[in-house]
Amino acid sequence: MRFYADDKLITPVRRSAGGYREFDERALRVLRFVRHLQRLGLTLAQIRPLVRAAERGDASATLRASLERQLAAVDARLAELTSVAHELRALVSAKEVACRDELCICRCRDDAARARSPADALGRAE
Repeated sequence: MRFYADDKLITPVRRSAGGYREFDERALRVLRFVRHLQRLGLTLAQIRPLVRAAERGDASATLRASLERQLAAVDARLAELTSVAHELRALVSAKEVACRDELCICRCRDDAARARSPADALGRAE
């Protein structure tokens, strides 16, 4: 909680006799709100304006816009991950992983390069 208090997202209502920060129910609600938005993938930099908007009483439109942007980012990431998963499934299900340019680090490339003549490497016929 000290992290969020130092970051000015929540404010302690007082300090105990031992010097500990004490928070009220409102600070706990804000903390739950912040942690929930973090689980949804928003950063503290994205959350801060939402907390400020809530303090002003106009969080609804600001929150909706932020959530719509986050949803678009998640959808884009899902599309990317779906494509990666599709490629991985194709590679894993192949009986033998084909030696493709972008995946090849084996000796076959070195052997093929040595087998070519210098004229072939330059694209000229001998």
